Amino acid sequence: MNELSLQRDAHTDNRTLISLALVTLLIHFLGNGGYGYFRDELYYIACSKHLAWGFVDQPPFCELMLAASGHLLGYSLFALRFLPTVCGALVAYLVGQYGLPNAISSHNNYWFWEPGDKPGKVLLVIGGSKEDYENMYEDVEEVATFEHPYAKESGASIYLCRKPKHTLQEIWPHIRVFV
Repeated sequence: MNELSLQRDAHTDNRTLISLALVTLLIHFLGNGGYGYFRDELYYIACSKHLAWGFVDQPPFCELMLAASGHLLGYSLFALRFLPTVCGALVAYLVGQYGLPNAISSHNNYWFWEPGDKPGKVLLVIGGSKEDYENMYEDVEEVATFEHPYAKESGASIYLCRKPKHTLQEIWPHIRVFV
């Protein structure tokens, strides 16, 4: 393949990703007004009008963004869901652009049903010890420490684990509480 052909393919792929992101955006914009306010949205609006660092169920940045959005656009259904819709379309584009894998989390269904046939080549884990992960992954790097005054995990190390020595299905029972 020559260089011009590769550039054309990359340009076509980029247009495809942009088209998919725009379709995602359109679908969400069309569906956003199909139902009323969800009770959590009303709670978030209330929190955004009383900004504080102490909300244990949501990070302050989310409420700050909602407060800014509310100040600029108001709190109509469309305005309330505008920024999350744009972010969702951006994520759809970036996942395709960078070839990001689907996220695997112990939250909700994976806790009970495990990650199926997902490869688990890279994991981000909170807590535990580096030695435990080194038994399961060839490359284990401590990348940060989790700090939050109200979280039980506060002070726990955050590890980036790469190159698994076993399948994710074999590793999962040992790490699911940390992922």
